[in-house]
Amino acid sequence: MSMSKLKVLFVCTGNSVRSQMAEALLKHFGGGKFEVYSAGTSPAYVHPNTIQVMDEIGISMEGHRSKHISEVEQIDFDYVILLCEVAATSCAHLKSKKGTLTWFIEDPIRVIGPEERKLTAFRITRDILKDKILEFIKSLKEKQ
Repeated sequence: MSMSKLKVLFVCTGNSVRSQMAEALLKHFGGGKFEVYSAGTSPAYVHPNTIQVMDEIGISMEGHRSKHISEVEQIDFDYVILLCEVAATSCAHLKSKKGTLTWFIEDPIRVIGPEERKLTAFRITRDILKDKILEFIKSLKEKQ
């Protein structure tokens, strides 16, 4: 008997960094058990630094694009994970069958200064998300 995949949506403002990273990380570490989506309240583009820091850990962002929340809000999600306060405020209408989680994570796009400092911020964001994703997967296994 095959279990259906859990549908998970990650939401942030631009669908440029945090939600894109989270989507790619859950796809990578989820062992095919998830149908993963990401979207933004005002989507922009997948940030080049997102692509670079994900590539550094062997995860390709090829095929990723920024999507508006309206593209996915009709989907019946098991979990909705909100990554910023803007998403939490403007996406309260999104329904999830098993739960809505809030993981407020600073947007590395806000970091100013030399390129290396910016990249460090993106790496920190990636690593925080990776830890949270692995924790999320583990918590679901424990519920089984």
